[in-house]
Amino acid sequence: MKLYRLRTKVKSPANAVLYPQGKIYDAIYDFAIFKKLDPKNLPKYLIGKCQWGISADQLLKLDYLHAYGNIPIFSNKFLETANNINLEMDFVKTTIMAEDVQVEFNIGRILNSIEILDHEKSKIGSGDYFLNSMQSDFFIARDSLQESVFAVSERFKDWASKNKLNIGYAEVTYS
Repeated sequence: MKLYRLRTKVKSPANAVLYPQGKIYDAIYDFAIFKKLDPKNLPKYLIGKCQWGISADQLLKLDYLHAYGNIPIFSNKFLETANNINLEMDFVKTTIMAEDVQVEFNIGRILNSIEILDHEKSKIGSGDYFLNSMQSDFFIARDSLQESVFAVSERFKDWASKNKLNIGYAEVTYS
């Protein structure tokens, strides 16, 4: 099974969403990555700003963004399209700003947690190496030990492409 990292589909490397450092970012990270914060306990207004590499026009067309820490952010179009499949994800609303435009998006919490990394080969400084074979079939999953790492399957990529979702992909490096 091929695995992919999701990418924001813009040419600029400055393409992350920035949330205020401190309590707001920490709460989002605890919700999305560590899965230990109940969505009811998140701050009421989650407002992120795009880095300079994402224009307002681009923001209106994108279906995937990311915040630092590998926090996935999906468009409302993505959510509406995914309504009839089981992604094994929770979502909370967020407002994303680029220039003077504000667009509603959704921070994703990936519930599916399996071993996708080769932990022997993936050492600090050497990069992430993914396992060649998977025991389970999935759309999207976080690594069970290194929770900040996630990947999507070819099935996810094909589904998103069929539904014309504006998401970029990079195939992972295998061990």
